[in-house]
Amino acid sequence: MVKEQSRLELIKKKECSHDEALKRITQLIACDDQALGDIKQWIEDAPGKICAMADGWSADTTKAPFLGMTIHFVEVDKTGSWKLAAEVVGFKLLSGAHSGDNLGQYFVGLCERVRIIGPRYSKLGTMTLDNTLSNTTLSMTVEKYHAACKLVWNAKQNQLLCTEHVVQLVIKDVMSSLTKTTAIKNATAIWE
Repeated sequence: MVKEQSRLELIKKKECSHDEALKRITQLIACDDQALGDIKQWIEDAPGKICAMADGWSADTTKAPFLGMTIHFVEVDKTGSWKLAAEVVGFKLLSGAHSGDNLGQYFVGLCERVRIIGPRYSKLGTMTLDNTLSNTTLSMTVEKYHAACKLVWNAKQNQLLCTEHVVQLVIKDVMSSLTKTTAIKNATAIWE
């Protein structure tokens, strides 16, 4: 089954009314039965592994923790051509600690829900996560799930660090250092 266009692509291209966009965004977040069925079918039909990207964060005002997850995979169209596809598969309010173990359990749950992994199979390829320690633990939780199912998945080989996050952290450190240096130079100049 080849999807015509992802719901996210339609929203990005603004090929729908405001009301339709809101409806589709709600479907993306809720992952309604039809959308869930479509995603499961696309994953099943994908000729290779499924790559996942996930991030956990807390809302500023409520401090409520969430886990968001997208997947990326190759789909084959009617002509046999390959195309890179992407879908949002979850935006989940978390219960409990914002720990790697807890994030890992939710990640595994989302993967099971869309049939990326199951007790006797896994189509999970790589996971792209930011470089926090909790995400390394998340990856180890996914590896333990695979091992418990007698499947092979290596956390060290399959966890990719988000380059943008790494660059952001480097820039933040460099800018912090420059700001401190400038502040010291200005304070020194004032007193000279």
